[in-house]
Amino acid sequence: MAEKLFNGESDQLCRMAIQQALKGDPIALRLCLERILPPMKSRPLRFKLPELRTISDAQDALAAIIAGAANGTILCDEAVALSGIVNSFLKSVEIADLETRLVALEQVSAEERSMVRFDA
Repeated sequence: MAEKLFNGESDQLCRMAIQQALKGDPIALRLCLERILPPMKSRPLRFKLPELRTISDAQDALAAIIAGAANGTILCDEAVALSGIVNSFLKSVEIADLETRLVALEQVSAEERSMVRFDA
């Protein structure tokens, strides 16, 4: 419904907002600038995480993240996002470990079943 109200008027409204911004209206200026350059929600990080291959690597990475947040190298929300990546890695390691254990248990179970003899 709102779209129908503005149908055909958007160009004129945009021109008016720009004109008001050029005249110094702070609200119109902010509106125009937010459309040209929206606020950044994230930024590229120049923060080097250790390579994640083992649980020990994940511990090192978390220690680096904590140190980075503590010394201001990264922001707290960035530390949370990076910690989430490390936690995802740990979850995948855990799942792979469970799969390995399950396969081993199934193999042992299959071997035990093949050794069982039924006497007639």
